[in-house]
Parts: sequence; C-alpha cells; structure tokens
Amino acid sequence: MKIAPPPRQIISKGIATADLLAHILNAKFCDALPCYRQERQFACLGAEISRATMANRAIKAANACTLLLELLCWRFIPVR
Repeated sequence: MKIAPPPRQIISKGIATADLLAHILNAKFCDALPCYRQERQFACLGAEISRATMANRAIKAANACTLLLELLCWRFIPVR
C-alpha cells in the first residue's frame, strides 16, 4: 500500500496550513481586523498565536504568491 505525499505547504517547514493562512489574511485585509485583535480571538479559542507570528506568516505567504501576482498583473493590466 502506498500513501500519497502530503500537499506542499505555502510556507516551507512551517506548521501553518493554507486554511489558517487564508483565515488570517482574510480577517486582516477583508474584515479589517488587526493582528492584535486576531491574537485575542485565537486566545479565546485556546490557540496561542502571537501577532508577530501572524505578521511573519502573512509576509511569507505574500512572498510565496509573488509569481502569481506578477502573472495576474501581466495578464490583466494593459501595457502602455
């Protein structure tokens, strides 16, 4: 019996799943919820994630998406 390899992580060697990163970024940029408020929400749920950790993960996720952003800009922004 073979087991499929796990999916690639957005942040290599990190424990943050794509779902957690999406939640943090969605709350920050779509819901305008700063990291210190998210930190309190996670604490109420029993998960201790510091605002520095959330900010670092947001930066790493953005860096991982640079190629995608460049392709989208190249496709949808007309060159003058």
